Amino acid sequence: EKTGSMRARLLSLQELQNSLEGFNEGVRNIMNKDEDNPHDLAGIVGLFADIIETSPKYELAVEAALDKKLKSVIVETLQDGLNAIEYLKHGNSGRVSFIPLSLKNEVTDKFEEPGGTSLATVIKTKPEYQSIIEALLGDVLLVDTMSRALEIRDNNRNKYTIVTLLGEIIEPNGIVVGGSIAESGSGILKRNREIKEYTETLKQLESQFQIIKAETEKTEQDLQHTKQAYETLAGYKQELDIKLIREKTKEEQATKDLLLEQEKADLIAFEESENNSALEKNRLELDHLQTKEVLVQQNEEQKQQVLMDLQKSEEALRQQLEQSETRNTELRVSLAALEQKLENAESNLNRLFEQKKTSLTKTDLINSERKKFESNTETFTQNIVNSKQQIQAQVQQSTDLDREISAEQKLLHELEDFVQSNEKSLKDLRIRWDEIEPKIHDTEMQISNLSIHMEHLQKEIYEKYAISIEQLPSAPDPDSFNEEESKDRLEKLKTRRENIGEVNLGAANEFEELQQRHQFLISQEDDLLKAIDSLQKVITKINKITKQKFLDTYNVINEHFKELFPVLFSGGKAYMTLTDETDILETGIDIFAQPPGKKLQSLDLLSGGERALTVIALMFAIFLTKPSPFCLMDEIDAPLDDTNIGKFVQHLHKMADHSQFIIVTHNKLSMQAANSLYGITMEGSGVSKIVSVDFH
Repeated sequence: EKTGSMRARLLSLQELQNSLEGFNEGVRNIMNKDEDNPHDLAGIVGLFADIIETSPKYELAVEAALDKKLKSVIVETLQDGLNAIEYLKHGNSGRVSFIPLSLKNEVTDKFEEPGGTSLATVIKTKPEYQSIIEALLGDVLLVDTMSRALEIRDNNRNKYTIVTLLGEIIEPNGIVVGGSIAESGSGILKRNREIKEYTETLKQLESQFQIIKAETEKTEQDLQHTKQAYETLAGYKQELDIKLIREKTKEEQATKDLLLEQEKADLIAFEESENNSALEKNRLELDHLQTKEVLVQQNEEQKQQVLMDLQKSEEALRQQLEQSETRNTELRVSLAALEQKLENAESNLNRLFEQKKTSLTKTDLINSERKKFESNTETFTQNIVNSKQQIQAQVQQSTDLDREISAEQKLLHELEDFVQSNEKSLKDLRIRWDEIEPKIHDTEMQISNLSIHMEHLQKEIYEKYAISIEQLPSAPDPDSFNEEESKDRLEKLKTRRENIGEVNLGAANEFEELQQRHQFLISQEDDLLKAIDSLQKVITKINKITKQKFLDTYNVINEHFKELFPVLFSGGKAYMTLTDETDILETGIDIFAQPPGKKLQSLDLLSGGERALTVIALMFAIFLTKPSPFCLMDEIDAPLDDTNIGKFVQHLHKMADHSQFIIVTHNKLSMQAANSLYGITMEGSGVSKIVSVDFH
């Protein structure tokens, strides 16, 4: 908000500076002419007020000492100033003071006074302008107060000019200048200083704002990146936790599978041991049977019978042995498979251990990143703490306000109690008033009756004697009163009154009405004079603006006319002149043209075609000065021959880049140059039809 108000103030001050507010018309004409046509007025350096600076303390003194010189224009040489004065005389553009850079200080004596200093020492300027400051203010002494100025003047008569901080001046010849300096153009230095201060302050504020904005954006980016990193790490940690849980589950399942496979292997080993024991037992039985076979060989029948039994037993034992070997082989295969599974389980377990180590490493990395993030978030935590502290301070402030509100409410209750007590007293007073009021009313009635009786007596006295009670003479002394003489005198006075005749009782009212009418007419006259003066000022201002705008537009059109005429005529020259430059509002315009191979002459002396082409050049010059989106021409090419129509069409194509042209024509060359052609035909009686042709 502060920056916006400062920027608005700066813009208003810059507008005042750009419009040269506070400077006279001559200065504005010189500076604006110098900006528009710098070659016409060479050597214009700038305004004297723009090259000097001083502290606010000395602004009044500097403006008072310089007075109208503050609005001077600095030129490079004395001749440049004389040229500018000639320019002002020629255009009746006002008066201006010009200061050449070669201005030297004629005062060579250096003065030092107690309590005073040279005014030139408090002014800051560039080295190339220092000689001007010394020349203008070298003999001006600056003091604090008028009393000190008078004291110095009494001691040093006619030496130099003395100026106070309030802008009061004592000149060497004894002339004293003082009072308000608002009417003498004061405030120019203050305006320039404020523009500079506001500009520097706004630059500093803009710089600080950009720095704070950059820091804020960087902090927001860092915070956003940190949040993103934290979210990424949190997601990554969650994924690793899930993987770790899965790996732990797989590890537990593998451990269970390993224990189960070990139990199966132990069972298979036990079964193999049992089978080996049974096989050994069968082998022992076979040996025993073979022994028996040897023992029974003596008896052939028994032998044969035993042999058959043994063979059967041997066959059964062989089958049992084959079955045991088959079972043993299956158990060995199962044992080998279990050993392979055990190796795979151990390999998986080792791999899970490795993955667990990797997960633990990643977990450590995540923990370190989390710690780093926590360390980075300490700043944000501190900011949050600070915000909480601010909130607490605001809460405390709100608590204090609540306390104040409670105190105010307590005071309000006390006031309410006081009002209630006063209302009770007021009620008692009203009761007393009700008792006294009838008495007061009776007294007022008596007073009213007496007043009416008194008025009646006054009217009666006035009607009889034409005199008020206040004008009655004091009662005569009874001893010296002569009744007969008084009656005679009364009769004479009545006779004189009757001789006067009727009195116009409405004269006073008529006089008052006429006086009011007179005052009303005087006020109306003042209003009319003020309105006439205001209208005169407005008319003067409008005339001034109209003159300036007319001259600006006239000059621009004249320049365009000078450029377009040689283009359309393939040479020659033409220009416009004012018939009365002293009266811009009533002046006429003469047009002079010189086609190739002819002498310069007025527009009235040209041929019809030349005059038409000259008017076309003037029309195009006006159109270039204030162009419009489209232009309508009605048979403008009718007076032109084919050659001039070609030049007209060629230039029309150039202007068609910026505007659209609609031409009503019967010329074939103009029709050929058009992009689109529209014709009106009447096929039947009273029926028109539009025919269009697009050439693109």
